[in-house]
Amino acid sequence: MRRWDFVAAYLQGDLEPGEENYCSCPPGYEETDDLGEAYVYRVNKPVYGMAQAGRRWQRSLFPFLIGLGYTQFGSDPCLFRKTDIIDGIEHTVLVGVYVDDLAIVYSHDGPTSLYGIFSTALTQRWEVEDEGPITDLLNIEFDTSVPGSITIHQQSFINGLVELHGTKLSARLSPEHTVLPFDGHLAQHVIDAVDARDAEAPAVSATELRDYQSIVGAMLYCSTNTRPDIAYPISMLCRCMSCPTYAIIGAAQHVLRYLERTDRLGLTYSYSPDVMMGYADAVHSDASSTVGWNFQYSQAAVSWGSKKAKTISRSSLDSSIMATSEAAKEAVYLTSLINEIGFPLDSPMKLYISDTSVTERFYEPPHEKSRHIERRHGWLHELADSARVEFPFISAPANMAAFFSGGIRRKQSFIYARNRIMNIGSRIPSGYEERGGVATTLVLAYFLISYRHYSPRRNCHACTISYRRLHTTM
Repeated sequence: MRRWDFVAAYLQGDLEPGEENYCSCPPGYEETDDLGEAYVYRVNKPVYGMAQAGRRWQRSLFPFLIGLGYTQFGSDPCLFRKTDIIDGIEHTVLVGVYVDDLAIVYSHDGPTSLYGIFSTALTQRWEVEDEGPITDLLNIEFDTSVPGSITIHQQSFINGLVELHGTKLSARLSPEHTVLPFDGHLAQHVIDAVDARDAEAPAVSATELRDYQSIVGAMLYCSTNTRPDIAYPISMLCRCMSCPTYAIIGAAQHVLRYLERTDRLGLTYSYSPDVMMGYADAVHSDASSTVGWNFQYSQAAVSWGSKKAKTISRSSLDSSIMATSEAAKEAVYLTSLINEIGFPLDSPMKLYISDTSVTERFYEPPHEKSRHIERRHGWLHELADSARVEFPFISAPANMAAFFSGGIRRKQSFIYARNRIMNIGSRIPSGYEERGGVATTLVLAYFLISYRHYSPRRNCHACTISYRRLHTTM
């Protein structure tokens, strides 16, 4: 994968035929006519600051890619693909567009390869820079130091965030207190803050409010890109963006301290014959239920979500139906996306759920307890009938979506689920570690190997205690 960058991309766009745009004189270059009226300028090319500059850039670049024979994805219009036979060998190029950045994945290199032809056409038409093999994109870093795997993380972004928003309050949080990114009181703190939002006097000052919104917004960027382990607490904190209390601000600092201690962690993708699969779960609450889901591929999460249910649920069954519906939307999208990339699924996507009543409700007629969710979530039976998505049962302890709905709060369970979802164990050869005095994964591997060398009948007590203590702290 290589990264290409367009130089002053918006200036390389073109206006639509017959389109006329005008602007005022630039500051310091004002001109007036004989009557003292200020001149306006007609714009011949899109410029930065123009409302439609981004759209004009897109309408210039996309036809260029399509003209080269690249097929635009139906699932994601910013992805393009082309396959061609050159010298009897199939060449494939995938192009991802993000504003003025291109992430290009290609199967073969060389001047006569499909990628070589594309790069030549690109440099002839546009002013671009080849930034080489991709190492970072939008504050997301790519690590390929371990053969056979790729890790995406945001260590530099997290370090900058800690330096900007660290406080004395957070400095008092010890590593033992930040093994989890949240404590058991987070949900209640959120309920209290929401209940108090209509109070006459705000709980925090205007400066503290802006700081809170800034830090939560920045951590939200981490949680949606490379850190699914903080998706649940960040989802809860986002419910108080306009009404935080000091307890909520402390909870945000708790997440930040956790990120600082685990700044090197990320998502590691390694080859696996397993097909893509998903999980859905919900935690019912009289105030507002939390729904969560995630999809695993190549041994790590590729999509996940933790959010407040958009419809009031009157039972745990209603919450489960809502979670399944939200996850099913993502399943349909991911199925289409992976098919267009070139790795079609041989069978319907499996979306594992822990409530068998959800599938039983598919074909029941609506009644007074479900009328309010029928119109929004009643399409699940259509997905099942058309074999687009399957809904197999999985036991609650094995449902990884509980990680995103707030159903996992014990340290051991959290660490185990996090390592499975983020595929952290495969980074052992690189020596990735967690800060704050917590043992590295190399030490963990050593204890695991030592522990396994003892049979159950002749188990070393000291080794067992060390392993358990390490497992608890991690």
